[in-house]
Amino acid sequence: MAWPAGPHGAVNSLIDPSDAVTREIDGMRAENPGRYPTRESFLFQEVERIPRWNEMITEREDLPRNYGRSVQLNFEYAFDRVQPAGSERVLEVGAEHDFPFLQRFRELGCECYATNLYLSYERDQPPGAQVVLGDMNRLPYRSGMFDIVLLSATSHHSPDLAGLLMELSRVTKPSGWVLLLNDPTHGVFKHALDRFGLGVKKGGDRCQLVNENEYSAAAYRRLAKAAGFNVHESFFSVFYDHKLCRGQMDGVRFAPLARIVSRAWQIRPIRRFLLKTALYPGQLLIGLELNLILKKREDVIE
Repeated sequence: MAWPAGPHGAVNSLIDPSDAVTREIDGMRAENPGRYPTRESFLFQEVERIPRWNEMITEREDLPRNYGRSVQLNFEYAFDRVQPAGSERVLEVGAEHDFPFLQRFRELGCECYATNLYLSYERDQPPGAQVVLGDMNRLPYRSGMFDIVLLSATSHHSPDLAGLLMELSRVTKPSGWVLLLNDPTHGVFKHALDRFGLGVKKGGDRCQLVNENEYSAAAYRRLAKAAGFNVHESFFSVFYDHKLCRGQMDGVRFAPLARIVSRAWQIRPIRRFLLKTALYPGQLLIGLELNLILKKREDVIE
């Protein structure tokens, strides 16, 4: 197929977007009244300066407290677990526009690609990856192209989790890695806790057109297995592990409950036991964050 190219050689494969994609784009346009008069104007956004990730961690008031540091630490943990050698081809879906995570791979010599619904760019600063605008459920890449695929706080925006995991499996090489990081999950009591000031509104304050979904941890595991993956590791938020160890619960969503847990967490044998046994039940009950490292099975044939 042939697709048009935009600034800095970014490719636009969204020439026939799905209803889910147009809904997502219209939702984000609605969150910025008057800024993007058409869908086309949203796709390539020239800005004076792209916010840097280290600034987002320390300065941005519009992000939930602790969000940036938590995301970064979870990525660093997963990065160390897959141990890239530098020869891999890497794809990030839903990439930040200064590409902080892909930068770690680029420093090793990896070939990096980024897919999102839009590109925010500086005129004189080429992006740090080959950008292809595209739909995560219809990825514009050939089968078995990538050694590592990364999604951070992205998979829950898909309206079809089963289809997304099948598509991720399609573009990933056998024995390749898929990292699903920093996603919310559905918990049986997650939103019921709103009555006591402990829960969180689904999707926060985002426009209702934006695809904000919550899938259960059980669904992620079941559908990943059906798509040809093994769950290599499911890990608890590194950032919140540190906070529980130190008893620093300010800004934590379930702060009253977390303060109680923190007292036990600081006892090392109990912490080790909880890390091994409590994450999955916690995801199913109160929607603890999802961080999954998946490995594609060698016997999966496209």
